[in-house]
Amino acid sequence: MVSTPSFDRIAREGVLFTNAFCPAPGCSPSRAAFLTGRQIWQIEHAGTHASSFGKQYRTFMDLLDEAGYHTGYVGKGWSPGNWKAGGREENPAGRSYRVKGKGYEAGFEAFLKERPKGAPFAFWFGSSDPHRGYQKGSGQASGKTLAQAEVPPFLPDTPEVRDDLLDYAFEVERFDRDCGKMLALLKETGDYDNTIIIVTSDNGMPFPYAKANCTEFGIHMPLAMAWKAGAPAGRSSKALLSFVDLTATIHEATGIK
Repeated sequence: MVSTPSFDRIAREGVLFTNAFCPAPGCSPSRAAFLTGRQIWQIEHAGTHASSFGKQYRTFMDLLDEAGYHTGYVGKGWSPGNWKAGGREENPAGRSYRVKGKGYEAGFEAFLKERPKGAPFAFWFGSSDPHRGYQKGSGQASGKTLAQAEVPPFLPDTPEVRDDLLDYAFEVERFDRDCGKMLALLKETGDYDNTIIIVTSDNGMPFPYAKANCTEFGIHMPLAMAWKAGAPAGRSSKALLSFVDLTATIHEATGIK
């Protein structure tokens, strides 16, 4: 039902993790845990939903910025929440490079153009896909059929549910296309092979018994990572993995403490 060539490409060129889990089944605490490398119960308000993010909790984007990396994000950084209430001057994911009226890739292109020559960089792409709301019927309008919908056993198998799942699949594919556009920009700049690329999500599908619930469909995440110049390709790992482990890996690979 879903085609994700960009994600599949990163999985082929690096490693596919089949047992990756986010720290919380909601976006705000899950992202905060990933950014800080701390479990949600270790970061006070940042570990809850739509709250604040204290500046005493340093993110890997903060540390990379201090280490001379050019940092920024487009789309959804740490959100929802009020990061200013925590004393921060920027989103915990960095400086926003949103280009009004244009797609996500325009923000990444602006980020790359502003990058000082030769400087290392760290960029966070947080798509609003596949968050709700969806454009009803977009999945079928794209050519998908109700028969193709894969209905989880905890949802009623009705035409309405199947149609909703197709709309969700359409947005997953749109996210994947946006990823592909950014990977193409990396190719153009010559940075692709030496960039650590991580593709994942922050919580499960926005359906009953999934997102906002500590169930398999709420916290089990897709995850693929590639670093062509620094790690072998074509691997798959069944290791149990948390986003906090990802943060530690970023620290180790970049040399930040």
